[in-house]
Amino acid sequence: MKTLTYEFVKDQFAKEGYKLLSEEYVNCGMKLDYICDRGHRHSISWASFQQGHRCRKCYDQRNSKSRKGKYMGEHNPNFGKGLFGEHNPNFGKGLFGENHWNWKGGITPERKKDINSPEYKQWRTDIFIRDNYTCQTCDQKGGNLRAHHILPWSKFEGLIRYNTSNGITLCRSCHEFLRGKEMIYAHSLIKLNAAKEAV
Repeated sequence: MKTLTYEFVKDQFAKEGYKLLSEEYVNCGMKLDYICDRGHRHSISWASFQQGHRCRKCYDQRNSKSRKGKYMGEHNPNFGKGLFGEHNPNFGKGLFGENHWNWKGGITPERKKDINSPEYKQWRTDIFIRDNYTCQTCDQKGGNLRAHHILPWSKFEGLIRYNTSNGITLCRSCHEFLRGKEMIYAHSLIKLNAAKEAV
C-alpha cells in the first residue's frame, strides 16, 4: 500500500476549503489539526476525513437549525393535553411508595430489601476482601463469586447476618452445590473460617 505524503493530505484538505495546521502526516490514524472554511478549529484523522467526516461544529450548527421548532407548540405530540406543570394530576406528588403507579401494597420480600441495604453490601465486600476474591473450597480466583452465609439467612436473624465470621466466598458452582445443604456443611465452613482468622 502506498504511503501518503504530507503534501497530498494538505491538498485534499485545501480542496474542501480547509487549512491544515498540522505540520506532519505520519499515518491515517493520527489526528490532524485544521481550520474549516467557517473558521472553526478542529482535529480529525485522515481515515475519518476519507470517510466523509468534516467539521463537527459546522455539522451541529447545520442540524440544530433544521430541528429548531420541530417539537414546539402544536408540533409537540403532547400539545394541548394539559400534562405539564400544575395541569398534570401527579404534579407535586412524590411518585414513590403508595403514590407510585406500580405500587403493589409493599410486597417486596425482606430478603430483597436486605440484599440492597448498605449493611449487606458492606458485609459482602468485607467477605470478598478477607478471602482475597477467591473461592474458599476450590481456590478459583475472581470470576462469578458469591458471598455465602454459612448459617442460612432465612434461619438466622439479627447481627449474625452481617457478621463476617458467618460469611465465606464461593464460586458459582460451589455455591450451587451447597444450596439446600447449608446446615450439613455449616460446621466445616465455620472451622475453615476460624482457621483463616487465626492466621
